[in-house]
Amino acid sequence: MTVPNAAYHYTLSGAARALLPRHAAWWQHRGSLYVAHETGPLQSLWLPLSDGTLAHADLDLTPDMLDLERIAGAALDPGPLDVYGDTLQYRVPYGVVPWVEAIMGCPIRATFQSGSMRSSLIVRDWDDWKHAAKWVDGWADALVALTRMLVERSGGCYAIAQTLMRGPSDLAEAALGPELMCTSMYDHPDELRAFLRDICDIFMRVLRIQMEHWPRVEGGYVSWWASGRPGLWCARSAMRRRFSRRGSMPSGSCPTTCTSARQWTMASSICIRARCTPWMRCYRSTSPRPFR
Repeated sequence: MTVPNAAYHYTLSGAARALLPRHAAWWQHRGSLYVAHETGPLQSLWLPLSDGTLAHADLDLTPDMLDLERIAGAALDPGPLDVYGDTLQYRVPYGVVPWVEAIMGCPIRATFQSGSMRSSLIVRDWDDWKHAAKWVDGWADALVALTRMLVERSGGCYAIAQTLMRGPSDLAEAALGPELMCTSMYDHPDELRAFLRDICDIFMRVLRIQMEHWPRVEGGYVSWWASGRPGLWCARSAMRRRFSRRGSMPSGSCPTTCTSARQWTMASSICIRARCTPWMRCYRSTSPRPFR
């Protein structure tokens, strides 16, 4: 599948172009961004299947069961990158699926009562992780294919951001279960430390296979919160430093970034400084509206 060259060139309106320096200032705790929230009742799980039907009952999901065509939606006519309030419009590849957990080998269960998808543990003792696949090509290929389809069909009207990607402690709980995760901090610290290094590598690899296909906006990217910041991402090394020096489990909000004004970079759920309370307050009050 070849992405048309036109998909890689966004046309920015004056309003969109004016937002970029405001986003950069926001990441530096200067200024604020306004986003109006749309609230409503919880929605049921929308799960289009490759046989042309919609799922209506709980099921164990595999990547070949997904109807990527319907998930990606219809192609839009070419136009400028849309804005919504103080944010840029964006889409993520079907954020209902816990993609990282699926790619690292966790079975996925779609549940309609909760309107969500859940992963099951794959490690009951540490020998299980030694023999685990650690990378499921079917799920990774589906994520890449869906990312490329969204790019092709965007018409330049929305940017592409990373899909749902939980942090290392969440991934550890998913793969190990809460009991083994907690007791291993005392009983098997070396195994847990090695495991966290492995899943950090998996996390970064999942991010990279998406970023390879993202169009850039003014030389950079748009984050899941529809804003950008100057910086080069070094989350993996930050996670490893934090874990190895402090012996603590890195959460979804602990790593840092190294800065550079030469490009915009995306921000994932693991790119938050844990001590950065002003940023956290700002984030919680300004979550953007996803592109519909």
